[in-house]
Amino acid sequence: MNIKDVRKVMRPVNRRLRMMASRGSVTLTDDTKAIQQLQLTVLNGEVIPNVQRVQQFGFSGNPPNGATAVVLCIAGSRSYPLVIALDDPASRATGLPQGASEMYDQAGNYLRFHNDGTWSLHSTGNGTCDSPQVTFNGNLVVGGNLNVGGAAAVSGNQTIGGNLAVTGGISSGGTPLTVP
Repeated sequence: MNIKDVRKVMRPVNRRLRMMASRGSVTLTDDTKAIQQLQLTVLNGEVIPNVQRVQQFGFSGNPPNGATAVVLCIAGSRSYPLVIALDDPASRATGLPQGASEMYDQAGNYLRFHNDGTWSLHSTGNGTCDSPQVTFNGNLVVGGNLNVGGAAAVSGNQTIGGNLAVTGGISSGGTPLTVP
């Protein structure tokens, strides 16, 4: 067998090896299925529809169009591509110190875990905590207004460092107090 014959035999193998991994750009997302489906543009404008995106358990996101994807094609075949990594450089947090991590979205919201054991939650809009009960096992510092829409039971000593405005009555041990 000469070199020309070896090249001829190896041509399909080389092609499959080259097609195993690609870099692509998201052009469409379907997030209604159990496994997210993407449409990607790869290589020289090749469009690959219905690409499954494998996400880490416990984390889910819907990437914006233009996000960069790493596509793995099993056995080099375009008939079963998988996105194994995805990033949107325009949205990605930068400048994190070594050991820190962050969950973020395109709007600038994030949950950041600092490398000193603290964390930060930032929202560009209103936030909601929907839970039957929330327990804080430390001090709670409120830097803005505190509005309580239901009953508030407070135990322990209370210190008020400013004015106290009361609408309605105040009772102490069941005995109503009169507030002038």
